[in-house]
Amino acid sequence: METPEIRHVETVDGVRIAFWTVGDGAPFVYLSGWPFEHIALELERPVDIELYSHLADYRTLVRFDGRGSGLSDRDVDDISLNARVLDLAAVVGQLTTRPIALLGFQTTAPVAIVFAARHPDLVSRLVLYDAHADFRTVSEQQQTKAVTGLMRANWEMFTETLASLGYGWGTDGAKAYASFARACTSQDNAIRAIGELAKIDVMHLLPELQMPVLVLQHRETPYDGVTIATSLADAIPNATLRFLDGNYAKNPSSERGPIAEFLGAPALDPSRVRTMTIMFTDIVDSTAIAQRIGDELTQNLVRAHNGIVRDALKANLGSEVKHTGDGIMASFLSTPRALDAAIQIQRAVAEHNATADLALELRIGINAGQPVVEDEDLFGTAVNLAARVCSVSEAHQILVTDNVRELAGDGFVLVNKGPATLRGFEEPIPLFGVAWRTAS
Repeated sequence: METPEIRHVETVDGVRIAFWTVGDGAPFVYLSGWPFEHIALELERPVDIELYSHLADYRTLVRFDGRGSGLSDRDVDDISLNARVLDLAAVVGQLTTRPIALLGFQTTAPVAIVFAARHPDLVSRLVLYDAHADFRTVSEQQQTKAVTGLMRANWEMFTETLASLGYGWGTDGAKAYASFARACTSQDNAIRAIGELAKIDVMHLLPELQMPVLVLQHRETPYDGVTIATSLADAIPNATLRFLDGNYAKNPSSERGPIAEFLGAPALDPSRVRTMTIMFTDIVDSTAIAQRIGDELTQNLVRAHNGIVRDALKANLGSEVKHTGDGIMASFLSTPRALDAAIQIQRAVAEHNATADLALELRIGINAGQPVVEDEDLFGTAVNLAARVCSVSEAHQILVTDNVRELAGDGFVLVNKGPATLRGFEEPIPLFGVAWRTAS
């Protein structure tokens, strides 16, 4: 999937809404879990990339941040349901092709329902995913009240608790989502959003939905999702009800098939993603350095490495998959952006070493392929090969595979280093070095 251009549109009440479109074909507007949405940061999340890449193969995929969240205006007076419908209307007004297919996920389902009921001529198909139409009942549940109280008392603890309800306590997935949630919106806006959601009941509009509707529901949710989904489907004249095992966080790939089938898409293998570029960084001889200078000074090197690598990832739309102790594993939608990031990293390391008391020696390995996505992590041959390439790279070197060379495009100087025997791979692997000191 190409990296989409983020644009803005102004609503009728003067709020700037950030959105992007990517792909070809009829529009599919995907509403995410407001206020925890961020259309730029989502492109750094492997599970989102997997879904978006597939949808963009056969649809014009449309994503936007609702008011108060992400890259849209956050300092807004009105975040009511009707105001949020204005956000959707403004984005739909920018699309050159209509009608649209529309998906409402969790807290955005009422927005989708209201828009579809008001504009049946503009919505050809509707997906209600882990959805609520009556939030008043949910807001009265004891667990909801407890979580809302925590939101007011401790923002960081709230986001960690919210993430842990889906991903499990202390998991890498929970930590990553908690950080994502805090970047999506402010504590004040999240508190306001909960207050507005508690007022919503659009059950009376369900019989007015005449287009085909897919009600898609995970069985394992903090609330009684099965009962809620059944009541939604019963109230909609032309509804199809599908249940998914697990929950959204622990079983994210399960929705791909039903959505694709409902929208007339080609089948998707939920265990695979489109080609991604995988990068590993590694501090050379970190164990020996720790034995020589001690853990505390070594950690200073690690902190310097972390800052340099994360700055490059942010600048080049890279996604940090995990920290390996003395390095970082990252993924990119774009191979040229991965190479740009690697070059930026090595140049920043050289600049750091010019004034540092202790030099940072870093090696980088890059491969492109189709990793397996699971629990916010990447696995498979594509990942293993990137790690092995990094392990044979020398200090201050960027080594890449032939897959990367083919996808690099113009603007990079790649030097043939010949084939290398890598652990776990029977045949020698051709490798190329990136001449980063002379790259334009």
